[in-house]
Amino acid sequence: MRQPYWLVPAVLILLLAGCGYSEQKKENALESTLSQYRTAMRWGHWQTLVGMRAPKAAAMPELDLDNIRVTGYEIVQPPLPVDDTRVLQVVEVEYVLQDSQRLRKLVDEQEWRHDPEANKWLLHSPFPDFR
Repeated sequence: MRQPYWLVPAVLILLLAGCGYSEQKKENALESTLSQYRTAMRWGHWQTLVGMRAPKAAAMPELDLDNIRVTGYEIVQPPLPVDDTRVLQVVEVEYVLQDSQRLRKLVDEQEWRHDPEANKWLLHSPFPDFR
């Protein structure tokens, strides 16, 4: 039985379109994840931040997180792709240790990796050192 001549190009077009859709979906997921992380950091939702970290990086430091109030979160370097599954972003976090009432800043270098099985982005870099 002969196949219709248009079948092969149609299948190729659908496959290529699907790949583009998948990449766009992954980029949208990254933007959403980075926005959620920024919001959680800004409002001190520490447990939300733990849930956005890779299992190996999920441990929180021995800090009194109730003593930390984040007052600013500025993107210094927007997310730069390293490869298809990793991006690097640098942010500056302003915070106050409430017991001393001194404004401090830190630079947080974030490495985000896409987990294809869970279809989400996870943070693999250490938790910022609020000292």
